[in-house]
Amino acid sequence: MPAAGQVLIRVADLLRTTLQAEDFAARLGGDEFCLVLGAGSGEPRARALVEQLRKGLDQPLRYRGHPCRISASFGVVIATDITELAEDPQLYA
Repeated sequence: MPAAGQVLIRVADLLRTTLQAEDFAARLGGDEFCLVLGAGSGEPRARALVEQLRKGLDQPLRYRGHPCRISASFGVVIATDITELAEDPQLYA
């Protein structure tokens, strides 16, 4: 299996063990993911989740006998109402 496939498996396993049942994860394409946390999740939980994911990705991935490091960047948006994020709130009405 190519290294990229192994990285995606690592990320999927990490998301599966880190996210809660009411959370949602989607692969947007390539190496981009979007996570939507369940209702009531605020900034403290988002920060804790980012830290958990960061720690999980810090563990070296072995590929053909060599340790490979995975890095990631995170952005967090807090919205109490998803319509706040839409250019046209009617799309979500």
